[in-house]
Amino acid sequence: MPRFETSDGVKIFYEINGTSGEPLLFIHPPLMGHVVFKYQRCLADNYRVILMDLRGHGHSSHFPEDDSLSRHVEDVRELIDHLALPKVILIAYSAGGSIALHFALKYTDRLSGLILSGGYPKVDTVLLKIQYQVGIWLMKRRKVRFLAQVLAWAHKVTETDQRELFRYGKRAHPNVVLNFYQNSLAFDCTDQLSKLSNVPILVVYGMWTFHINPHHRLFKDILPHAKIAFIDRATHQLPSRFYEPFNHVITDFLTSIRGKPSRF
Repeated sequence: MPRFETSDGVKIFYEINGTSGEPLLFIHPPLMGHVVFKYQRCLADNYRVILMDLRGHGHSSHFPEDDSLSRHVEDVRELIDHLALPKVILIAYSAGGSIALHFALKYTDRLSGLILSGGYPKVDTVLLKIQYQVGIWLMKRRKVRFLAQVLAWAHKVTETDQRELFRYGKRAHPNVVLNFYQNSLAFDCTDQLSKLSNVPILVVYGMWTFHINPHHRLFKDILPHAKIAFIDRATHQLPSRFYEPFNHVITDFLTSIRGKPSRF
């Protein structure tokens, strides 16, 4: 079980699938851990697929003193350094996008591209705010097991998936998940998005995710070069329940930017 130690002594779990091709580094949302990207491991046929557990999730340890978005960003950067990768393509799901966008703005020179599944530069719809508030309420009451059950059911493809996601979600530390929710809810980088005008960006949404889809306008208004994709008859759980079209969209995007300058 490969882990590396961060500069503040936290052990971060990661796994690498594939031995050649561009490195794709995936960032998960609160509680879920790297297992939510189970169905992206097949991309290792053409890319190096790097999965990690953020601190306080899965097999990664944590210190209660610092689990801010900035600290998660530094963990991502230190993993990239640990693996001696000059650049990566960052792929983030849901609230994991707040870490990915934070990273992109701070370490733009370490990115070959950015892919967000159900991404948003700020929480900008009433229903999404309510969803965050429910997560915060549950974590304040340390209802990790209950939230793990709900997320496992929502993301399952098979019964085996549900058991694995539930078992893994229970490992998350409630305080870390709470802070992840709170920090991501407060995150707003809309006034800085223009700094990413030279980064190839893809934002993917499920067509039926009505409380998240409207966020695509925030990207399109500020980053007209960003590619926006909607997957038909899909909900928010693209990496798991709709992995085939999701992986296809990713592959098409990566093919389109391969060998091109940073602005495409």
